[in-house]
Amino acid sequence: MKNCHISWSDWKEITNNQSDTGWLPFSLINGVRSNTTYKSAGENGFDCAYRIITNGSETKKLLRVNGTNLKQSQVIAQLPSGFAKNAQTFPVRVPINHSGAYLTIRPSGEVKFYIVGDSSEWISTDYAYGQYEWTE
Repeated sequence: MKNCHISWSDWKEITNNQSDTGWLPFSLINGVRSNTTYKSAGENGFDCAYRIITNGSETKKLLRVNGTNLKQSQVIAQLPSGFAKNAQTFPVRVPINHSGAYLTIRPSGEVKFYIVGDSSEWISTDYAYGQYEWTE
């Protein structure tokens, strides 16, 4: 692109300052089994992973969680510190016989799992599955 204000300037490169980490896999911790749900033929369930996409001054964070053997108020993952600038909380897909559950991602990188309602009926094969994203 050439600019003309009073006189013509030299060519200047105009670029889109964009970066993308791609999906970075991680394993769940504290006895939680990773990547166990929606794995039957034809289901194509995704694995646990996170991703950061930066476009100029906008940064999009994405998180995929897929696990079983979860317990109430359990730390299920440790992501890099600062992955979430602010605490983020999302509802997570769980079996339909439960009232629901939430994930909380903290700036420390800690990811915690919270069961809604009576957690005493939660069993080791019950799962948490979902993709979450936010913009910082």
